[in-house]
Amino acid sequence: MSSITETENLFKLLHSDQLENIHLGLELAQSQSIDIQSFIDDIELLYAWINPGKDISQITLLEKIQTVYTIPYIGLYEQVLTDVPIQIRYLRKLIQLSFPNNHITHLPEEIGELSLLEHINLCGNPLCTLPDSFSKLAQLKRLQLDDTLLHTFPSNLEKLTQLEYLNLSGNRMKYFPVELCVLPNLNTLKLEKNCLSDLPSQFAQLVSLITLDLSYNEFSKLRESLYRLPFLNTLLVKGNRLIHFSDAIQNMSYLNELNLVDNQLRDIPVEVCAIPELQTLDLSENQLSSCPAELSKLTRLTSLQLSCNQFSEFPLVISELTQLLILRLSDNQLTEIPSEIGLLTRLSDLSLSSNQLSQIPVEIEKLTKLSYLSLSHNNLQSLSFDIGKLTNIRYLHLEYNQLTELSPQIGNLTRLFRLILHVNNLHGLPATIGHLTQLRILDLAVNQLTTLPKEIGQLTEVYSLTLSYNQLRDLPAEMENMTILSDLMLAGNPLQTLPSVIIRIPQLLGLYLNNTQLHEIPVNIGQMVKLKELDLSDNQLVDLPTEIANLQQLEKLYLYGNPMSDETIAKIQSWLPNCEIILQPEVEEEG
Repeated sequence: MSSITETENLFKLLHSDQLENIHLGLELAQSQSIDIQSFIDDIELLYAWINPGKDISQITLLEKIQTVYTIPYIGLYEQVLTDVPIQIRYLRKLIQLSFPNNHITHLPEEIGELSLLEHINLCGNPLCTLPDSFSKLAQLKRLQLDDTLLHTFPSNLEKLTQLEYLNLSGNRMKYFPVELCVLPNLNTLKLEKNCLSDLPSQFAQLVSLITLDLSYNEFSKLRESLYRLPFLNTLLVKGNRLIHFSDAIQNMSYLNELNLVDNQLRDIPVEVCAIPELQTLDLSENQLSSCPAELSKLTRLTSLQLSCNQFSEFPLVISELTQLLILRLSDNQLTEIPSEIGLLTRLSDLSLSSNQLSQIPVEIEKLTKLSYLSLSHNNLQSLSFDIGKLTNIRYLHLEYNQLTELSPQIGNLTRLFRLILHVNNLHGLPATIGHLTQLRILDLAVNQLTTLPKEIGQLTEVYSLTLSYNQLRDLPAEMENMTILSDLMLAGNPLQTLPSVIIRIPQLLGLYLNNTQLHEIPVNIGQMVKLKELDLSDNQLVDLPTEIANLQQLEKLYLYGNPMSDETIAKIQSWLPNCEIILQPEVEEEG
């Protein structure tokens, strides 16, 4: 046998899928004194590259070869990689390759030899081009190239016949490459945050496209070819300059979701109202002040979002959309809601926040399927309907109103998860608050509460309780039953002394007592060994008890705004060496 044949057979063994063949090849190389050092160097380099920062000195060559040949996935996230070695060709079983947010500027032609590759993620790398061999990746299904510097593409990408998902967002592209209009199985294309103002006429060749994201570009109109995409289901065009649409949009018979947030629409295009299968329509952040009668034709519509527009009257045509599950009209200038809202009996999500509403019609009681209701930032002095009939509510937002009392019927909302009532004028709470046994978050900040009902102790599932800036001087003893309460905010109350029940709340992690007129802290503070954050700022404390040293899990202790000497602060720091002591107010960054 010639030496050439021996060497060829040797390398066949070394490149085998069978571990025993690789082992045999290594033995043969040693026994025949065949130089395979370049091969070994390649394996060593590649193994070290896919295992950055790891001690690989104890890994045998055979183990390294086996790993390189069989590894199906490589993920190197934010590893400051600058290149991809040509030895990547050895990763012949690789299916997924993820190098997001590195510093890779180019890919070697050898990447085209990874014939089983299905998913590549190179987002956040300063790539300018792709190698010509990219077209050889016949099994590639998912390609993420967002936030790179790509502006040119190989001309033969039509060979990527299996590609289904392509993300080119954030690349400052001014033109969509015609070369990409020939991908027969592409179903998801993300082009947001580029500089596109038009699409090529060949775009209609992307006949498998289901989801298209053109958000945050410079479109003032959409080309007719886009409307000929036969199976497009989701079209996202938020953050552009659209003013009107072509009649052809009504031919998009499969379109299910249309997002037109943050454009320059003054009217809802009548053409949009003729899309037969439309279920989700988001027109928030435009300049709309009315809805056309044709809106009622959208008989399959389940989600309508009109927030941040210029509606001064509630469009009555909305009440004809009886299939609606989600309706959002926040941040408009509505002064009243018509009784016809009661016709929307399927609603589960209703937001009317940030308007000028002084009352809500009683017909809202018919919306018994509501799970989310936001009436925040209005002018409500009372709830003119029976809140207790909305028994499926889980999230209730009533903050920034002028409510003076909370109806006892609130206790009927036994599924309530979050209740937000800050910045009102509440002077008390009904005892029925204790019925809200599934409540997790309760926010009552900036009211006029002087006491809390003992029934608040029945809220045993609450983990966050905000009582800041009320008129509380004490807390009910029953609060010791709030066994999973982890964050208690009491800032701005005239406590003067620490309520004794606080020490007995077992799971407290964050306790905020800033600006509560405290003159001293009791020695039993040392029992709160689970505390991680304690805010005692802006009080009249001159010292802390030595028992504070027991709080060894404390991560932050706020002490600014107290008349403490430097010696006292130094002493406290010595007791809590692993705790950050904050001696200056944290300044929020502008913008």
